[in-house]
Amino acid sequence: MADIKKLEVAQENWDRYVRARDRGHRKYVDEAQKFEKFYIGDQWDEADRQALENEGRPALTINNILPTVNAALGEQANRRADIQFKAKRGAASQAVSTVLTKLVDHILEENYFAKHIEPMVYADGLIMDRGYYDVRLNHDEVIEGEIAIDTENPIAVIPDPDATSYDPKKWSEVFITRWMSPQQIGEQYGEDKRTEVINRAAGAHYGRDSIELSKHTFGSDEETAADTNSIADGATVRNVRVVERQYYKTRIIQEFIEPRSGETRKIPEQWTPEHIENVRQTFGLEIIKRKKRSVRWTITADSVVLHDDWSPYRTFTVVPYFPIYRRGKPIGLVRNIISPQEFLNKTRSQELHIINTTANSGWLVPEGSLTNMSPEELAEEGAKTGSVITYNPQIGAPEKIKPNPVPTGVDRISTKGAMDIKEISGMNDAILGSENAEVSGIALQEKTARGQIQLQVPFSNLEFSRKLLAEKILELIQDFYTQERVFFITDYMEPEQPREQMVINQQAAGRVVNDVTVGEYDVVVASAPARDSFDEMQFAEALSLRQVGVQIPDHFIVESSHLARKQEIARMLKDMSGLGEMTPEQQQLAQMQNQMAIQNAQLELEKLDAEIRELQSVTLLNTAKAQDLQRGQFLKQIRDLKAQRDQREQELNVRLQMSALSQQASLQKTKMQNNARLADSALKLTQDREKANGPKEQSA
Repeated sequence: MADIKKLEVAQENWDRYVRARDRGHRKYVDEAQKFEKFYIGDQWDEADRQALENEGRPALTINNILPTVNAALGEQANRRADIQFKAKRGAASQAVSTVLTKLVDHILEENYFAKHIEPMVYADGLIMDRGYYDVRLNHDEVIEGEIAIDTENPIAVIPDPDATSYDPKKWSEVFITRWMSPQQIGEQYGEDKRTEVINRAAGAHYGRDSIELSKHTFGSDEETAADTNSIADGATVRNVRVVERQYYKTRIIQEFIEPRSGETRKIPEQWTPEHIENVRQTFGLEIIKRKKRSVRWTITADSVVLHDDWSPYRTFTVVPYFPIYRRGKPIGLVRNIISPQEFLNKTRSQELHIINTTANSGWLVPEGSLTNMSPEELAEEGAKTGSVITYNPQIGAPEKIKPNPVPTGVDRISTKGAMDIKEISGMNDAILGSENAEVSGIALQEKTARGQIQLQVPFSNLEFSRKLLAEKILELIQDFYTQERVFFITDYMEPEQPREQMVINQQAAGRVVNDVTVGEYDVVVASAPARDSFDEMQFAEALSLRQVGVQIPDHFIVESSHLARKQEIARMLKDMSGLGEMTPEQQQLAQMQNQMAIQNAQLELEKLDAEIRELQSVTLLNTAKAQDLQRGQFLKQIRDLKAQRDQREQELNVRLQMSALSQQASLQKTKMQNNARLADSALKLTQDREKANGPKEQSA
């Protein structure tokens, strides 16, 4: 009974695959392979090429598609994804939003997203109309799983043929099909599945698949479709088509609900009733049952079921990218420039053929006039440079046939084909980098900006795909990054780009710090320059500001440069200018200098007080002698000295206040550092005790 049910599951999976394949995907495969061949330069049909060669006509390939597509790829390389999260509702917070932003940036960097993954998907979209990410957990290195982002061959992915939406959450199903050897099936799904596949093959139970999938490897293309007539026994089985189908299906599930916020979270199926009740009471949650769409995951190899269960993920693992999308019809860059490229190749080949026939038009030879060769030899040797022909003058000289004149405008026809490619794609000479040298820089920038207008639609869709990708990553983080984890994040905003430690879901004092599993967050996607390009832009702009008089610090300019030891040089310049952070020795020296300055100011005040007292006594003496003139002079000197003393006293008070504030700030900083060390030590001690007591409590 179980075997019959598995056969029914496999048959349904195959039937759904055949239905999706025959409703447009077969045609798409042929078109996508043609688009890719045109991009790499294989642009002639083999039958047409052979016919031209048999007639002695050239078949030129002037590949204008390659630089056109590469120019668009270069524009994408300068637009790095900048993904940020904003708190939306529930238990979301701005602090956790910052943590999620840093965590997602770290995940993208670990998967070489900006340098490899996204350029591949973007190139697939421009060339083959469709590009796909695949996002799932990888348990190879971390037992809890790490988020892995990869690309999928557009030919191998079959979207829902009934879908009209860009967003895969609105699709009903998606297929990923690939050829796998029995050995690969055994490694991934178990040796029992490998044996079952071989036994089914020996019994000729394979379904005939009419799609030819070209393997995008370093080897040449080969026919991979299984032929039931060629499979005599299991040893001859080379590849088996594996059909992976993800589809939505309604079922009843249990969910936790937070009474205050109304936020719900699916209860994992592997949890026991005791554990569910413990979590409910601990966090004050309620439990509800309701019908909800869930993802079913079925993988088959013809009539063998390799996997059939509910998916651990809430949504499909596939995230699409379509450069231009119109109601279920994705369009790339290459599709609409195929005809102009074929026109260009044919007209340029025809031009060369006309030139060849003009140079070798043939001869009119009177019979018997040639004395040093036969007419056949003249036909072969007469077009060569330096040929010598002797003839009988009594009979007449051979005469070269005058060729037909080159048709007017032939040389301009091919130019129209090249211009059509530029106009349709929007790639003008400024973007392609082939603009004349005499064009001014401002005019060049304006032409480049005008040419980029047609790329705004592919870039807008790229940003939407980035948003879908970020939402998928957030889903996996909240569902699977539930334990305490430590990440080392590179802070690119700091000049030295240090790696700082970041802990998520940290248990501390009865609460969870940086809890990324709860709350709803909005995804904000923008484009930023590539980090290398950003540094170059900062360096050029800093130099421009310095030239117009803005006092840009020297260390900032060095930090934006590409010097091998720029951080060390910038630190030295910063210290020399007095803007750097002082060492304890430098702080002690500064305090000593400040104390000496205070003492000097106090001595200066005492000296001024002594001078004032001396002048006051002289003034009293002169008053007694009634020398009014000298008395007035002494009074003026006393006023000047008092004013000078008041100024020195104010300066001394300011120095004393600054010294007190500096000492207070230093003491506060030291106190905070000590408190942080004590808290960290206490937390580690508590965790060590919990780990030590855990097994004992469980055994008890």
